[in-house]
Amino acid sequence: MKYLIIACIALSMLPSCSSSRNAAAQLNSLNGDWQLTVFPAGSKSFAEMFTMKTPELQFIADGRRVAGSTGCNRVAGSFAVNGEEFHFNNLASTKMGCPNYDETTYIDALNRVNRFRLNADQLSLYQDSVLLMTFARKAGGSGS
Repeated sequence: MKYLIIACIALSMLPSCSSSRNAAAQLNSLNGDWQLTVFPAGSKSFAEMFTMKTPELQFIADGRRVAGSTGCNRVAGSFAVNGEEFHFNNLASTKMGCPNYDETTYIDALNRVNRFRLNADQLSLYQDSVLLMTFARKAGGSGS
């Protein structure tokens, strides 16, 4: 009986170990530099929205840190992942003046993200089932 109880406890721990490994692999696959490729917000085209520079994000998974650019200002903060749930936390940005450049829509979208999907070198960020933006891994960027 004692061995049966030990076997049951050991077997019940396997799924949690597996999910921990999957979560770690998922985090590691986010590592690196990503460039915005799709931003289906508002009535402006992508080129009209991002007239200065294309926004980028850099994920540092082991520290769950994120940094990047809005196309004008620098942003930095942290992120949390739990399964498909994804949230940016404590995002802060520089406040450089960028004439005729409105980054508010992009920053607001980052703050609304609550889900993600990672397919190879494409990262899609959602609010529930609504696609907010898609990034592509930058050439030469780290990751799997």
